[in-house]
Amino acid sequence: MIIFNKNIYQPRPDQLDPLHMENADNPNFNLNPYDLFLTVLTQDRRLFIGLDRMDKTELDEKMPIIFPNASRFGDLDVLNQLSRRLLEALVDRSRWYEMNSYHACYLYDALFSMVEDYSYSDLAERMEIFPEHGGEAIDLNAFINEYFLNTLFLVHPDRFDKLSPEELEERYRQNPCLFAVVNRLTPSPEEILLTQHTTNPYEPEQPNN
Repeated sequence: MIIFNKNIYQPRPDQLDPLHMENADNPNFNLNPYDLFLTVLTQDRRLFIGLDRMDKTELDEKMPIIFPNASRFGDLDVLNQLSRRLLEALVDRSRWYEMNSYHACYLYDALFSMVEDYSYSDLAERMEIFPEHGGEAIDLNAFINEYFLNTLFLVHPDRFDKLSPEELEERYRQNPCLFAVVNRLTPSPEEILLTQHTTNPYEPEQPNN
């Protein structure tokens, strides 16, 4: 199970209560975040098979289009590994996993690519791409704001370098590998792995007796 800004493995309060006040402001009321992430990552398994069959010239043209941010730090093999690790963690109900900035950046690109394709499709095509959502529209910006901690991995290196030491320390604490992603450094084998957690991060901490 992957840790997001909100728990994607349990229903939102507004979905449990039809009269909940969040309903009026939530454009993605009927959207199940787990289903969306699962659809994105399972479709990417087929995508990488197709990309692997391309010659280098065609691949070099396609990668920045499909993964405009993640392709800056990873080649086909690196992004494939990130995608596979994310899918494994997403469906593993035995433990919690924390993403670093490499995972978040990749997932952002993959999500954007699929939702863009979905949004420009007609109803029949939408039902093929993401049948669980019934062809309804998806507000991607609202979804990103709700479930991603932040999108600091999109910051330009020049702007990043102007942050104060205090600001950098806070951002590094919340976003492992942020410096490496912003500066387009290739992840190490260890950085491709998600960090395992033994406790539920959404449960309040118990006071020490």
